[in-house]
Amino acid sequence: ATPLDFAYAIHSEVGDTCTGAKINSRIVPLKTELQNGDVVEILTTSSSKPSRDWLNYVVTSKARNRIRHFITEQQRSESIDLGRKLLEKEADRFRLSPKKLIGNDDEMKRIANEYGLGRPEDLLASIGYGKTLPRNVLAKYLGPEKFAELDPDKRKETRLETGMRAVKKFIGLGEDAIVVKGVDNLLTTRARCCNPIRGEEIIGYISLGKGIVVHNKRCKNVKQLMVNRERIVEVEWAKIEKEEIQSVRLLVTTENRTGMLAGITNAIAEIKTGIRDASASVSRDDQGLIEVTVEVFDKRHLDRVISSVEAVDGVLAVERMNAS
Repeated sequence: ATPLDFAYAIHSEVGDTCTGAKINSRIVPLKTELQNGDVVEILTTSSSKPSRDWLNYVVTSKARNRIRHFITEQQRSESIDLGRKLLEKEADRFRLSPKKLIGNDDEMKRIANEYGLGRPEDLLASIGYGKTLPRNVLAKYLGPEKFAELDPDKRKETRLETGMRAVKKFIGLGEDAIVVKGVDNLLTTRARCCNPIRGEEIIGYISLGKGIVVHNKRCKNVKQLMVNRERIVEVEWAKIEKEEIQSVRLLVTTENRTGMLAGITNAIAEIKTGIRDASASVSRDDQGLIEVTVEVFDKRHLDRVISSVEAVDGVLAVERMNAS
Protein backbone atom coordinates (compact mmCIF):
# COMPACT_ATOMS: atom_id res chain seq x y z
CA ALA A 1 0.00 0.00 0.00
CA THR A 2 0.97 3.66 -0.43
CA PRO A 3 0.43 6.81 1.64
CA LEU A 4 -2.56 7.55 -0.62
CA ASP A 5 -4.16 4.22 0.28
CA PHE A 6 -3.55 5.08 3.93
CA ALA A 7 -5.13 8.54 3.47
CA TYR A 8 -8.29 7.05 1.95
CA ALA A 9 -8.40 4.43 4.70
CA ILE A 10 -8.61 7.27 7.26
CA HIS A 11 -11.41 9.11 5.40
CA SER A 12 -12.35 9.79 1.79
CA GLU A 13 -11.99 13.56 2.32
CA VAL A 14 -8.46 13.07 3.66
CA GLY A 15 -7.60 11.16 0.49
CA ASP A 16 -9.27 13.69 -1.83
CA THR A 17 -7.35 16.62 -0.32
CA CYS A 18 -4.01 14.84 0.07
CA THR A 19 -1.02 16.81 -1.24
CA GLY A 20 1.88 14.88 0.24
CA ALA A 21 3.06 12.52 2.94
CA LYS A 22 5.78 12.02 5.51
CA ILE A 23 7.10 8.60 6.48
CA ASN A 24 9.09 8.54 9.69
CA SER A 25 9.24 12.37 9.55
CA ARG A 26 10.64 12.43 5.98
CA ILE A 27 8.66 13.81 3.02
CA VAL A 28 8.20 11.07 0.41
CA PRO A 29 6.37 10.67 -2.94
CA LEU A 30 2.75 9.56 -2.64
CA LYS A 31 3.54 6.35 -4.54
CA THR A 32 6.10 5.21 -1.94
CA GLU A 33 5.40 1.68 -0.70
CA LEU A 34 4.68 1.49 3.04
CA GLN A 35 6.56 -0.90 5.29
CA ASN A 36 5.49 -2.46 8.59
CA GLY A 37 6.22 -0.12 11.48
CA ASP A 38 6.26 3.08 9.38
CA VAL A 39 4.87 6.21 11.03
CA VAL A 40 2.82 8.02 8.37
CA GLU A 41 1.70 11.65 8.34
CA ILE A 42 -0.69 12.82 5.62
CA LEU A 43 -0.42 16.41 4.36
CA THR A 44 -3.64 17.97 3.06
CA THR A 45 -4.88 21.18 1.44
CA SER A 46 -8.56 22.04 1.14
CA SER A 47 -8.15 23.11 -2.50
CA SER A 48 -6.44 19.87 -3.56
CA LYS A 49 -8.29 17.37 -5.78
CA PRO A 50 -7.64 13.77 -6.86
CA SER A 51 -5.62 13.17 -10.02
CA ARG A 52 -6.19 10.46 -12.63
CA ASP A 53 -2.49 9.56 -12.23
CA TRP A 54 -3.23 8.34 -8.71
CA LEU A 55 -4.93 5.29 -10.19
CA ASN A 56 -1.50 4.12 -11.38
CA TYR A 57 -0.21 3.43 -7.90
CA VAL A 58 -3.03 3.04 -5.35
CA VAL A 59 -3.72 -0.61 -4.58
CA THR A 60 -6.75 -0.73 -2.27
CA SER A 61 -10.24 -0.96 -3.75
CA LYS A 62 -11.51 1.83 -1.47
CA ALA A 63 -8.94 4.29 -2.81
CA ARG A 64 -9.44 3.27 -6.45
CA ASN A 65 -13.24 3.46 -6.25
CA ARG A 66 -13.18 6.88 -4.60
CA ILE A 67 -10.74 8.33 -7.16
CA ARG A 68 -12.77 6.92 -10.07
CA HIS A 69 -15.97 8.32 -8.57
CA PHE A 70 -14.42 11.78 -8.26
CA ILE A 71 -13.11 11.74 -11.84
CA THR A 72 -16.49 10.59 -13.19
CA GLU A 73 -18.31 13.35 -11.32
CA GLN A 74 -15.79 15.93 -12.49
CA GLN A 75 -16.19 14.85 -16.13
CA ARG A 76 -19.96 14.96 -15.78
CA SER A 77 -19.83 18.47 -14.32
CA GLU A 78 -17.62 19.66 -17.18
CA SER A 79 -19.89 17.95 -19.73
CA ILE A 80 -22.96 19.69 -18.29
CA ASP A 81 -21.18 23.03 -18.58
CA LEU A 82 -20.12 22.33 -22.18
CA GLY A 83 -23.62 21.07 -23.06
CA ARG A 84 -25.15 24.26 -21.69
CA LYS A 85 -22.81 26.40 -23.79
CA LEU A 86 -23.52 24.39 -26.96
CA LEU A 87 -27.29 24.61 -26.42
CA GLU A 88 -27.09 28.35 -25.69
CA LYS A 89 -25.12 28.89 -28.89
CA GLU A 90 -27.65 26.97 -30.97
CA ALA A 91 -30.54 28.85 -29.31
CA ASP A 92 -28.88 32.14 -30.27
CA ARG A 93 -28.66 30.92 -33.84
CA PHE A 94 -32.43 30.29 -33.80
CA ARG A 95 -32.94 33.75 -32.24
CA LEU A 96 -34.28 32.24 -29.03
CA SER A 97 -33.52 33.33 -25.48
CA PRO A 98 -31.07 30.76 -24.06
CA LYS A 99 -32.09 31.65 -20.50
CA LYS A 100 -35.79 31.08 -21.21
CA LEU A 101 -35.04 27.71 -22.78
CA ILE A 102 -32.59 26.32 -20.24
CA GLY A 103 -34.42 27.99 -17.36
CA ASN A 104 -37.70 26.28 -18.29
CA ASP A 105 -37.38 23.22 -16.05
CA ASP A 106 -40.67 21.66 -17.19
CA GLU A 107 -39.76 21.82 -20.88
CA MET A 108 -36.19 20.68 -20.29
CA LYS A 109 -37.43 17.75 -18.23
CA ARG A 110 -39.99 16.85 -20.92
CA ILE A 111 -37.29 16.82 -23.60
CA ALA A 112 -34.93 14.87 -21.35
CA ASN A 113 -37.64 12.25 -20.82
CA GLU A 114 -38.10 11.92 -24.59
CA TYR A 115 -34.44 10.94 -24.78
CA GLY A 116 -34.89 8.46 -21.93
CA LEU A 117 -33.14 10.75 -19.45
CA GLY A 118 -34.37 11.71 -16.02
CA ARG A 119 -33.32 15.32 -15.43
CA PRO A 120 -32.42 18.48 -17.39
CA GLU A 121 -28.82 18.09 -16.16
CA ASP A 122 -28.71 14.64 -17.79
CA LEU A 123 -29.80 16.22 -21.08
CA LEU A 124 -27.08 18.89 -20.89
CA ALA A 125 -24.49 16.23 -20.06
CA SER A 126 -25.63 14.19 -23.07
CA ILE A 127 -25.11 17.24 -25.29
CA GLY A 128 -21.69 17.84 -23.74
CA TYR A 129 -20.67 14.23 -24.36
CA GLY A 130 -21.75 14.53 -28.00
CA LYS A 131 -24.58 11.99 -27.73
CA THR A 132 -27.32 14.55 -28.42
CA LEU A 133 -27.23 17.40 -30.94
CA PRO A 134 -28.41 20.83 -29.71
CA ARG A 135 -30.30 21.26 -32.98
CA ASN A 136 -32.40 18.17 -32.26
CA VAL A 137 -33.17 19.43 -28.75
CA LEU A 138 -34.50 22.68 -30.23
CA ALA A 139 -36.61 20.70 -32.69
CA LYS A 140 -38.32 18.95 -29.78
CA TYR A 141 -38.70 22.23 -27.90
CA LEU A 142 -40.23 24.20 -30.78
CA GLY A 143 -42.22 21.54 -32.60
CA PRO A 144 -41.99 20.86 -36.37
CA GLU A 145 -43.75 24.00 -37.69
CA LYS A 146 -42.04 26.56 -35.46
CA PHE A 147 -38.69 24.84 -35.93
CA ALA A 148 -39.02 25.01 -39.73
CA GLU A 149 -40.03 28.68 -39.48
CA LEU A 150 -37.02 29.68 -37.36
CA ASP A 151 -34.48 27.30 -38.90
CA PRO A 152 -31.55 29.57 -39.89
CA ASP A 153 -30.49 27.05 -42.53
CA LYS A 154 -33.74 27.63 -44.43
CA ARG A 155 -34.88 31.17 -43.68
CA LYS A 156 -33.93 34.01 -46.02
CA GLU A 157 -31.06 36.29 -45.13
CA THR A 158 -31.84 39.69 -43.68
CA ARG A 159 -30.37 42.75 -45.36
CA LEU A 160 -27.87 43.04 -42.52
CA GLU A 161 -26.72 39.43 -42.93
CA THR A 162 -26.41 39.87 -46.69
CA GLY A 163 -24.34 42.99 -46.14
CA MET A 164 -22.10 41.29 -43.58
CA ARG A 165 -21.47 38.40 -45.96
CA ALA A 166 -20.55 40.85 -48.72
CA VAL A 167 -18.11 42.64 -46.40
CA LYS A 168 -16.49 39.34 -45.41
CA LYS A 169 -16.07 38.45 -49.07
CA PHE A 170 -14.59 41.88 -49.86
CA ILE A 171 -11.95 41.69 -47.12
CA GLY A 172 -11.11 38.08 -47.92
CA LEU A 173 -12.79 36.24 -45.07
CA GLY A 174 -14.48 32.99 -46.06
CA GLU A 175 -16.58 30.77 -43.85
CA ASP A 176 -15.06 28.75 -41.02
CA ALA A 177 -12.53 26.25 -42.40
CA ILE A 178 -14.11 23.32 -40.54
CA VAL A 179 -17.76 22.73 -39.69
CA VAL A 180 -19.53 20.21 -37.48
CA LYS A 181 -22.09 18.18 -39.41
CA GLY A 182 -25.60 19.02 -38.24
CA VAL A 183 -24.57 22.02 -36.11
CA ASP A 184 -23.36 25.42 -37.23
CA ASN A 185 -21.24 28.07 -35.54
CA LEU A 186 -19.48 25.80 -33.06
CA LEU A 187 -15.94 26.48 -31.94
CA THR A 188 -13.49 24.14 -33.66
CA THR A 189 -9.74 24.04 -33.21
CA ARG A 190 -7.14 21.94 -34.99
CA ALA A 191 -5.29 19.45 -32.83
CA ARG A 192 -1.68 20.47 -32.25
CA CYS A 193 -0.55 16.84 -32.39
CA CYS A 194 -1.39 16.39 -36.09
CA ASN A 195 -2.35 19.88 -37.38
CA PRO A 196 -4.73 18.64 -40.14
CA ILE A 197 -4.76 20.48 -43.45
CA ARG A 198 -7.53 20.88 -46.00
CA GLY A 199 -8.09 17.72 -48.02
CA GLU A 200 -7.12 15.28 -45.28
CA GLU A 201 -9.75 13.05 -43.68
CA ILE A 202 -10.68 14.53 -40.32
CA ILE A 203 -12.58 13.62 -37.17
CA GLY A 204 -13.91 15.81 -34.35
CA TYR A 205 -13.62 15.16 -30.62
CA ILE A 206 -15.53 17.04 -27.92
CA SER A 207 -12.81 18.23 -25.55
CA LEU A 208 -13.92 19.69 -22.25
CA GLY A 209 -13.15 23.39 -22.17
CA LYS A 210 -11.88 23.47 -25.78
CA GLY A 211 -14.98 22.82 -27.86
CA ILE A 212 -14.50 20.52 -30.86
CA VAL A 213 -10.87 19.53 -31.43
CA VAL A 214 -10.26 18.31 -34.99
CA HIS A 215 -7.73 15.55 -35.73
CA ASN A 216 -6.41 13.95 -38.88
CA LYS A 217 -8.04 10.48 -38.98
CA ARG A 218 -4.54 8.98 -39.21
CA CYS A 219 -3.34 10.83 -36.11
CA LYS A 220 -1.65 8.52 -33.61
CA ASN A 221 -3.94 9.84 -30.86
CA VAL A 222 -7.23 8.97 -32.59
CA LYS A 223 -7.12 5.35 -31.41
CA GLN A 224 -7.00 6.56 -27.81
CA LEU A 225 -9.84 9.04 -28.42
CA MET A 226 -12.07 6.27 -29.79
CA VAL A 227 -12.28 4.83 -26.26
CA ASN A 228 -14.82 7.62 -25.62
CA ARG A 229 -16.88 7.15 -28.77
CA GLU A 230 -19.70 9.28 -27.40
CA ARG A 231 -17.42 12.32 -27.73
CA ILE A 232 -16.70 11.73 -31.43
CA VAL A 233 -18.53 14.03 -33.86
CA GLU A 234 -18.53 14.19 -37.64
CA VAL A 235 -16.75 17.20 -39.11
CA GLU A 236 -15.95 18.28 -42.64
CA TRP A 237 -14.02 20.92 -44.51
CA ALA A 238 -16.25 23.89 -45.24
CA LYS A 239 -16.49 25.54 -48.61
CA ILE A 240 -14.45 28.72 -48.61
CA GLU A 241 -14.34 31.67 -50.98
CA LYS A 242 -10.60 32.22 -50.66
CA GLU A 243 -7.80 29.67 -50.41
CA GLU A 244 -6.49 29.29 -46.89
CA ILE A 245 -2.74 29.27 -46.24
CA GLN A 246 -1.51 26.95 -43.50
CA SER A 247 2.00 26.40 -42.17
CA VAL A 248 3.37 22.85 -42.09
CA ARG A 249 6.74 21.76 -40.69
CA LEU A 250 8.80 19.17 -42.53
CA LEU A 251 11.85 17.25 -41.36
CA VAL A 252 14.22 16.36 -44.20
CA THR A 253 16.97 13.81 -43.61
CA THR A 254 19.89 14.23 -46.01
CA GLU A 255 23.45 13.23 -46.71
CA ASN A 256 25.80 15.42 -44.70
CA ARG A 257 27.22 17.63 -47.40
CA THR A 258 27.43 21.29 -48.34
CA GLY A 259 24.54 22.91 -50.22
CA MET A 260 21.69 20.66 -49.08
CA LEU A 261 19.72 23.47 -47.44
CA ALA A 262 20.04 25.65 -50.53
CA GLY A 263 18.99 22.81 -52.83
CA ILE A 264 15.89 22.06 -50.77
CA THR A 265 14.75 25.68 -50.47
CA ASN A 266 15.28 26.19 -54.21
CA ALA A 267 13.15 23.13 -55.00
CA ILE A 268 10.34 24.49 -52.83
CA ALA A 269 10.59 27.97 -54.33
CA GLU A 270 10.43 26.57 -57.87
CA ILE A 271 6.88 25.35 -57.28
CA LYS A 272 5.91 28.80 -55.99
CA THR A 273 5.57 27.79 -52.34
CA GLY A 274 6.35 30.13 -49.47
CA ILE A 275 8.95 29.22 -46.86
CA ARG A 276 8.43 30.62 -43.38
CA ASP A 277 11.70 29.39 -41.86
CA ALA A 278 14.39 26.75 -42.30
CA SER A 279 17.27 25.44 -40.20
CA ALA A 280 19.93 22.75 -40.53
CA SER A 281 21.79 20.51 -38.08
CA VAL A 282 23.71 17.23 -38.03
CA SER A 283 22.51 14.05 -36.34
CA ARG A 284 24.61 11.76 -34.16
CA ASP A 285 24.98 9.32 -37.05
CA ASP A 286 26.37 12.11 -39.27
CA GLN A 287 23.25 12.75 -41.35
CA GLY A 288 21.91 16.17 -42.22
CA LEU A 289 18.65 17.21 -40.52
CA ILE A 290 16.81 20.12 -42.12
CA GLU A 291 13.63 21.53 -40.62
CA VAL A 292 11.62 23.71 -42.97
CA THR A 293 8.22 25.34 -42.48
CA VAL A 294 6.27 25.72 -45.72
CA GLU A 295 3.01 27.53 -46.49
CA VAL A 296 0.51 25.33 -48.32
CA PHE A 297 -3.15 25.51 -49.31
CA ASP A 298 -4.17 21.88 -48.91
CA LYS A 299 -3.00 18.26 -48.87
CA ARG A 300 -2.48 18.16 -52.64
CA HIS A 301 -0.21 21.19 -52.42
CA LEU A 302 1.73 19.61 -49.54
CA ASP A 303 2.17 16.37 -51.51
CA ARG A 304 3.70 18.38 -54.38
CA VAL A 305 6.12 20.05 -51.98
CA ILE A 306 7.19 16.72 -50.48
CA SER A 307 7.68 15.17 -53.94
CA SER A 308 9.82 18.12 -55.04
CA VAL A 309 12.02 17.88 -51.95
CA GLU A 310 12.37 14.10 -52.30
CA ALA A 311 13.67 14.64 -55.84
CA VAL A 312 16.63 16.73 -54.61
CA ASP A 313 19.91 14.83 -54.89
CA GLY A 314 21.14 13.79 -51.45
CA VAL A 315 17.72 13.76 -49.76
CA LEU A 316 17.15 10.49 -47.89
CA ALA A 317 13.70 11.01 -46.34
CA VAL A 318 10.99 13.64 -45.86
CA GLU A 319 8.43 13.51 -43.07
CA ARG A 320 5.82 15.83 -41.69
CA MET A 321 6.44 16.99 -38.14
CA ASN A 322 3.83 17.40 -35.45
CA ALA A 323 2.89 20.96 -34.59
CA SER A 324 4.71 22.28 -31.54
